[in-house]
Amino acid sequence: MFCLCITTMVTSTSRTLSLLHTCARWVKLQTFVETLEHFVELIIYKLSLQRRTYYTIALHFKLSLAKLIEKRQDIMKDAWLTYTGHKRPEMNIGLTMVEAQQNNDELEKQIEELLKKSLQN
Repeated sequence: MFCLCITTMVTSTSRTLSLLHTCARWVKLQTFVETLEHFVELIIYKLSLQRRTYYTIALHFKLSLAKLIEKRQDIMKDAWLTYTGHKRPEMNIGLTMVEAQQNNDELEKQIEELLKKSLQN
């Protein structure tokens, strides 16, 4: 009888220890999974910030480039129309062709610098 009692206690104890060990592993696994979920959320958040930053930079670049090109085209258009003698009342009076070409060269350099900067990034 005494032997049977001790065997039952040992078996019961090993089952309890096994159950406790399983619970501890489960808690560790849950903690790991929660930590992993937070880590993944953080990565997704950082990627979205990078994407937003990239889009903001790209939009700023496109707007800057568009403004320079539009300014260059307007200067040359007005200069050419003035040079050829067009008499449209709604058109601006343009610069001389020499001045317009100088401005065009300046704007072309600015456009090239902007493009070089965008390629470096």
